[in-house]
Amino acid sequence: MLALIYGFIFLLFLGSAAVMDRKAERGLWLRLILYFIAGSFILRINQISLPIGFIIGILYMGYKSNNNRSIKYLGLMFGLAFYFLSIIIPDHSLNNAKEDREVAELQQKFDHLTSITKYTPNSDIQQTINRINLENPSDEYKSGDTIVMFRTWVLDARHIPIKSPDWLWRCDDELHLYWLSQMKDENTQYELIQFNEDHKTYFGVFKRKDAKSPFYLKYVIESKGTKERLNHDEFFPALNF
Repeated sequence: MLALIYGFIFLLFLGSAAVMDRKAERGLWLRLILYFIAGSFILRINQISLPIGFIIGILYMGYKSNNNRSIKYLGLMFGLAFYFLSIIIPDHSLNNAKEDREVAELQQKFDHLTSITKYTPNSDIQQTINRINLENPSDEYKSGDTIVMFRTWVLDARHIPIKSPDWLWRCDDELHLYWLSQMKDENTQYELIQFNEDHKTYFGVFKRKDAKSPFYLKYVIESKGTKERLNHDEFFPALNF
């Protein structure tokens, strides 16, 4: 998406430059392209973004360039405009589009959808739901264990205190819930928990970069239930409901 915007602004700049009055200058169009690129160059330090390319372009133009200043300045401004647009308009890349399609397909499998929450690998929630694994390192509790992580998320969301790590594994009868877990592919894990009392269903999608990376919670879909039996089988083809 941003690449299309960048190309559109660049062509718009070239069109504007073509109709402006300009003096003969060797390599002018190459210089204009470089001014445009400089205007869009941003230096990011921590959370601060500095339009360093625009500043350098202004200084260079002031000291080295006497001809066609207005058109060169326009190149810097068009480049800077792209930077501000990139902040306003999120980068809807191909990967993001695939993720959106995945969520759209998943939400169709639920009746009475109440919410969809999306997290990033750096979200604070990742540390929160992984606390049982981190506080009790053993063969049973490993960092990135999706079953423990999702049970922790669901119980926290329902304000149910976790009595102990062992209790987390044997609370099904006490809380009247059932759970299912299935690996969709090498880097995608599905977790589902439903409470019999209110039929509230929580569906978690865990992702990881590769087989050596830990899973993190990417999406949580909450609903009042799932649709017909066929959709259960689509979620968990290896399990029989």
